[in-house]
Amino acid sequence: MFVRAKDVGLTGTESPTDIDADRALGGRLERIRTAAAGLMGIPGSAAVPKIVLVAPPAPFTALDRARYDATQADLIARVISLGACHRAVALTAAMCLAVAARIEGTVVHEVAGPAARDLRLGHPSGVLPIAAEVGPGPVATRVTVYRTARRLMEGAVRIP
Repeated sequence: MFVRAKDVGLTGTESPTDIDADRALGGRLERIRTAAAGLMGIPGSAAVPKIVLVAPPAPFTALDRARYDATQADLIARVISLGACHRAVALTAAMCLAVAARIEGTVVHEVAGPAARDLRLGHPSGVLPIAAEVGPGPVATRVTVYRTARRLMEGAVRIP
């Protein structure tokens, strides 16, 4: 489920640590999430539905301290699952954001605006490009995701 960050008193650029530390916010989001599950007719659990806080482009600093200005992202998002803010955006959430951004009348479209290109999704770990085609009607016809690999380890082994 998508929630405008401003509707819960946030800018959307808060760090996961700051979001997790705000116990009042956590309680409020949990009440919203539980009510949304009921409206959707799904059995609520600690994992579903997930909450995605969305905000319009704004300058932000990623967890690696890289700075991004408002022109480098089309949408800012923070994903909350199991009561904690993720340090990145899972591809499942990113795909849903990309599709929702293409559907007029959604909260995500309202916040992201009518981008004609791939969506640049600002999240705690940086910017993720993702694309979606929708239509006719609110039906996703294609989603394209981009992933990068990062070096996890580097070293040398000496064999006598």
